[in-house]
Amino acid sequence: MTPRITRTVPTRIGIVGTGFIAVGLCLMLRTTPDMAVSRVLTRRPVNSVQDIDSNLLTRSMEDLMAHSDVIVECSGDILHASNTVQAAHEAGLPVVTMGAEFHVTVGSYFCNSGILTEAEGDQPDPWQPCMKRRCRWASTRSFTETSRAS
Repeated sequence: MTPRITRTVPTRIGIVGTGFIAVGLCLMLRTTPDMAVSRVLTRRPVNSVQDIDSNLLTRSMEDLMAHSDVIVECSGDILHASNTVQAAHEAGLPVVTMGAEFHVTVGSYFCNSGILTEAEGDQPDPWQPCMKRRCRWASTRSFTETSRAS
């Protein structure tokens, strides 16, 4: 059995996207003492984003990766999600996605490149507890510990 990792600081959650789901996630994480939003990646001009603290916003994938322990992809764009998951896995970061479409279309491509899980993103009601469980789970794992034997 793998020992559980105990964190003394909040898990840094990097969020990809600035739409309805991302805003809701930012609000939810304010009430979760063991997790904190570290960065929010946007493709829009930073000054045009409302409802998310401008100090958290970035347009740099590298900045997002450097300041995160777990990436939550909720852009709603499969191509953008693919680029994000690839960058996160190259940086050794686990990814939680909020869109089943990503997994249905290209998810299997990434199954051996790092930790990747889906959090029932746009499903009503259960997504908040599920998201919290998935982020906590992902932050306590390493890819080598969970990857399949070759």
